Amino acid sequence: MSGSGGVWPPEGAVGVAVEGLYESFAAAGYVYGPVFQGLRSVWRRGEEVFAEVELPVEAGGFAVHPALLDAALQARLAVLVEEGGERVMPFSFSGARIHATGARSVRVRVSPAGPDAISVRLTDLAGLEVLTIDALVSRPLAGTALTAAAVEASDSLFEVNWVGAPAPAGESGPGLEEIPVFVDVASVVAAVGEGVGVPRVVAVFCPGGPVAEARQVLGSVLGWVREWLECPELEGSRLVVVTRGGAAVGPGAGVDVVQAAVRGLMRSACSEYPDRFAQVDVDHDPEAAPVPVLEPVLAGVVESGELEVVVRGGVVSVPRLGRITGDALTVPEGGGGVWIWTRRGRWRV
Repeated sequence: MSGSGGVWPPEGAVGVAVEGLYESFAAAGYVYGPVFQGLRSVWRRGEEVFAEVELPVEAGGFAVHPALLDAALQARLAVLVEEGGERVMPFSFSGARIHATGARSVRVRVSPAGPDAISVRLTDLAGLEVLTIDALVSRPLAGTALTAAAVEASDSLFEVNWVGAPAPAGESGPGLEEIPVFVDVASVVAAVGEGVGVPRVVAVFCPGGPVAEARQVLGSVLGWVREWLECPELEGSRLVVVTRGGAAVGPGAGVDVVQAAVRGLMRSACSEYPDRFAQVDVDHDPEAAPVPVLEPVLAGVVESGELEVVVRGGVVSVPRLGRITGDALTVPEGGGGVWIWTRRGRWRV
């Protein structure tokens, strides 16, 4: 591997410029993140390509880190880009063997291995083999395939949108009976034990508190869930946990971290027991959503089967999963992949 006479780089090998190489890759449609930018030096001798590759992260957890192997294959890509050749992508390989594990720096030799195939050999700095591939076959890639594939892939990206909830039943409907509000589930159980009629829907406001008390608040709400499920008299009733400011609704909206954590807990409870639980998030200001406003909202939850709603300024919304639209896609000038813009930032694909 070390080349003729143990010299590295091998005698007769000519250096390939690597300065600005990843910018050239991006312009050609190959966009590599920081972990995959491990190619340090490249040389060529006829149809052979030699390279030095260094993994910018720890190699733990992998026999051979995927980014290390990818960077090794970039050596041939560097020559193709320099020559302005056609773009290719790996298609199949055979005869792959791992000889050593945990390498972070390797030397690479890429040689012809038949029509459209190359052999790949990775060694450590002492010349000991790390990984060998007898034959790796690549296939040409159409000029617009990378960008087109990225745009098409965006059709599989989704986000949660808050949309207007269906109007609740009319005031004469059976769903708008008075909704009792309790301080906790123990109060509900005690009231039922004293002979109070079993309510069909019960609302309990989640306690607030600083982030330091999040564990305590979550413990209290988890206790409510357990008590509710363990009380046989409440089997036909639904518990609605009301949080304040726990959902981010609209661009730039903030959340109460503790209340958001409760919402996560209740989302799990709702998914496991959809007939027993629901949750409503109201404005952070206690005066913004008094109980009279909540009564039709809670009734609407029960009648519509919604498990989660939010109330902002008296407007009721429900979560719906929707595709990120094509309007959110932009192709940067000069190529370099596709940015997908969302309300939370941007993603590169």
